Amino acid sequence: MSGLIKINKIFIILTPFHKQAFWAKYGDEMTKNNVLILKDKNIENVFFLNYNSKILTLPDINFSVFKFQEGFFKTLYNYRNKVKVIQNYCDQLVLTTNFENKVLINIGTDRDVFTQIFLNKIYNLKKFQLSLFAFDEGLGYYDTKTFTDKIKKLVYPILSPLLFNEKLRFYKPMGHDRRIDKVYCRFPDLISKNGFSTYENLNVRENNNTGTYNTLSKKALVFSFPNQDLNIKDEVKIVWISEIQKIVNTKEFIIKLHPREKIPDLEKIALEKKWILIEEASMKRINYFDYKYIINFYSSVVIDILKSGYPADKIITIDFGNTINLSSLYDKTTKIKIKNLYGEDKIRL
Repeated sequence: MSGLIKINKIFIILTPFHKQAFWAKYGDEMTKNNVLILKDKNIENVFFLNYNSKILTLPDINFSVFKFQEGFFKTLYNYRNKVKVIQNYCDQLVLTTNFENKVLINIGTDRDVFTQIFLNKIYNLKKFQLSLFAFDEGLGYYDTKTFTDKIKKLVYPILSPLLFNEKLRFYKPMGHDRRIDKVYCRFPDLISKNGFSTYENLNVRENNNTGTYNTLSKKALVFSFPNQDLNIKDEVKIVWISEIQKIVNTKEFIIKLHPREKIPDLEKIALEKKWILIEEASMKRINYFDYKYIINFYSSVVIDILKSGYPADKIITIDFGNTINLSSLYDKTTKIKIKNLYGEDKIRL
């Protein structure tokens, strides 16, 4: 991994939006040969055509607390091994890469395990001057702490060295690692500030379509969610979406599927209920202004929709009793509780 070219910028790209956010700030600077890009294995190489930068694909770095439901000790054993792989990878990376005296690191999240381990390794070297910039990647930057979160913040740095031989921290909201010098965000007035970083506006959108709200539209768009992650039964979600369809009462009812959507026979159900399903690949072709209503289940896409100028009161947020506290964003939208989808409490739009 060594080379004559010295690295002065590092980009950790774990999602396609990370790349978009970094590009909005740096543009062609990302393609230079003094840049190191560390990308998740699921980020396609086509994103980096004609780049002269050093691009490395990371090992498997995905962790999920829901995996522990499949067996606590088995998952713990697998995750310990995964952490060892990441530690070894980061050790090799920071020791064999040729860095300049000043290095700027750009991240989308400080909560991710790989990012934390990499930052620990490179900061512990103390061989050069480091700067760390964080880029708003979504909801995690705008939420607030619950009592449980405060407990996790205390417990993580104590237990993680015992379980994984690595001090890991729990950051909620994101962007609260004390090493972060600057945070770029889409709504600086709404973000949960940490008290030690500076904040600048980030002018980036996932979907760059523009327009004027169409009051005559006969279409509604639903951004679905992976209900299995929240232990919500498939049939329950089907009922919720069916009731939402009745409430908005539009000619076309379109559902944008989440990449982790796993409902069996969904296409058959959609055919029966006259739903139109669209896949992840269609995201950039969606024009928010084509729809009378846009429905979400506390989706991060709301940040992008609000940024587009689409009317906030036409964004419907379904409150299904989750514990996310995101009032600064979602209070701008029309919030409907699950109980208001049925019977005497049923809401009318």
